[in-house]
Amino acid sequence: MIAVTLLLLLLAQTPDDLVRQLGADDAAKREEAAKALEALGEKAIPALEAGAKSDDAEVKARCEELVLAVTQSRDFGARIESARFARTREAIGGWWRDISPQVSHTAYDNLLDYPDGKTRPADLEDVPYLLAILADPQVPGLLRRGMTNEQFCRLQALEALRFFPLVDDPADRFLRIVERVAPAVSDRDDPAWSEYAVDFYWQLCQVSQMAIRNATRERILAALPALARCKRNDVRRAVAMAAAAWKEPKARPILLALLDDTDVDSRRAAARALGGYDLHGAEDTLRRVLAQDQDPFTRVYAARALAQTGEQPALDALFAALDGNDAALHNAALDALRSVMSTPLDTSDPQKTAAEAWREWWKANHDRVVWDPEQQMFVAR
Repeated sequence: MIAVTLLLLLLAQTPDDLVRQLGADDAAKREEAAKALEALGEKAIPALEAGAKSDDAEVKARCEELVLAVTQSRDFGARIESARFARTREAIGGWWRDISPQVSHTAYDNLLDYPDGKTRPADLEDVPYLLAILADPQVPGLLRRGMTNEQFCRLQALEALRFFPLVDDPADRFLRIVERVAPAVSDRDDPAWSEYAVDFYWQLCQVSQMAIRNATRERILAALPALARCKRNDVRRAVAMAAAAWKEPKARPILLALLDDTDVDSRRAAARALGGYDLHGAEDTLRRVLAQDQDPFTRVYAARALAQTGEQPALDALFAALDGNDAALHNAALDALRSVMSTPLDTSDPQKTAAEAWREWWKANHDRVVWDPEQQMFVAR
């Protein structure tokens, strides 16, 4: 019945007529007019904006409220209730607090994109509120390390949104907001701003929908070169992690330059990120890193990258990393070997560690391994 009444109102009256009805003596008529105007959506905006300048206090207040409701539905997909907005902001607020992860639980801690779409712990109706927070966090003030609360809260909303299945209208809204609020990176010497910018673009790299990632790719790649020159080690490290998401020529020079970084973690992240890139033409750089870098993990990742070009000496370096007692280094070397070699033989002898089994296999089969250009990996003949 309500829907029929609204339809009749929409058919019988113009938006200007409905705005005038907002000042009617009859409260029921005022409510009917308000609902009809909200149902009209953007078509009602000109009349509502004019009504917001009315001398009638009731009409003015109603029009201001309806302009907000219509624009929120357009921009976020729903009318935003202030109480729920605050609760959603509070739910994401515990993510990055300086407390133990074991005691930091929020509504989004276990947010995952399950295939069946039924076990997601967070409500899809949260999406408009997260979009609203991304667009306008409404939290003035300063936070640690110079990042503002507004920036901080935006990053939290972006981190939550990247797990949701944003398609069709929600995806379009998300992209429009990102286009408006994404940090404009420059060469200015502002480490706090660079921290915010690199975190923002790193979150975009991890959005679950490939269509959104592709839509933001050029913006991200354009931001990385300036961020890679930041004085802060953690920013340069994050640049390498973001570049790992894009296996294309524009990101490769950034990673190769970071191989000479003074910060060992930045070098390590860059070498690791090069896995999967086309590195033909960069062999000399990788050989130098392999021969000279003091960090064993950076050498392992450089060896994997060099092995991707078909250079067999890189395999010697990877197998050499299996010597010693560093289990983490063993795992890094084994992961690298598995990415550049077809599985040679069953090395699952329960009496031996994986590193021991691979070392023994290499000693017996070293001379049989060749590069297969079709498979783009080493195989045993």
